[in-house]
Amino acid sequence: MPARRPSFIPRLTASVLLAAAGAVAALTTAARALQAHGRRRWDAARAEPDAGYSTEATIIIALLVALAITVVGIISAKVIAKAHSISFL
Repeated sequence: MPARRPSFIPRLTASVLLAAAGAVAALTTAARALQAHGRRRWDAARAEPDAGYSTEATIIIALLVALAITVVGIISAKVIAKAHSISFL
């Protein structure tokens, strides 16, 4: 005799199970397509050795700009502090 299902667990109909199976199949297909697309993009990027140079240069330039802004902020704060400490009397 099979075990009795608790009353709070609803009985799943065949249409619900088929819909769930269809959703899983659709997600699996989408995941495989996304993986294939990523693999094609990866292969294309590896085909040209200079393909990522502009991205790398952009990141380095952005870091240098951030560093320059920080340095200007520090120097200006020190100059302003020194200007406030000057006494004319």
